[in-house]
Amino acid sequence: MRPPVRVVVALATMLSLFLPAATSFAAASISVSPTAGAIGSSTTVSGGGFAANTTVHILFGGAGGTQVGSESSDASGNLPGLAVAIPNVTGGPHQVFATDGTNTASTTFNVPFGLTLSPASGGPGTTISVSGSGFLSGEAISIAWDATSL
Repeated sequence: MRPPVRVVVALATMLSLFLPAATSFAAASISVSPTAGAIGSSTTVSGGGFAANTTVHILFGGAGGTQVGSESSDASGNLPGLAVAIPNVTGGPHQVFATDGTNTASTTFNVPFGLTLSPASGGPGTTISVSGSGFLSGEAISIAWDATSL
């Protein structure tokens, strides 16, 4: 009794002609501009590949970071440019993370840090001014010269 197998194959072939083809979706992605800046400055986050007309949350410091903004995606799942302020963080690279609850994307933003000595050199007894950036607001900073521990 082979006819039932042929019938099933024929029905499956006909059915596949009427079903819509599988839809492929691009992975969500974001970008920031500028890609570096000081605490309190702003960067613009934009992207695409999110669910259409859905709120996209922007977090600074990865998935568990500080939420710095949210914006609705458009009907195509694109995230228009959203200016966000850089929170009080230490200097270095930080992950900017965007999610609509289902789709996620991330990129890196760099907070510059450094120390400057003025004057850069001098003899014994020279007074040196030290300035820095990229430290947390209110953070205690220790300056030592030729010390093995603080």
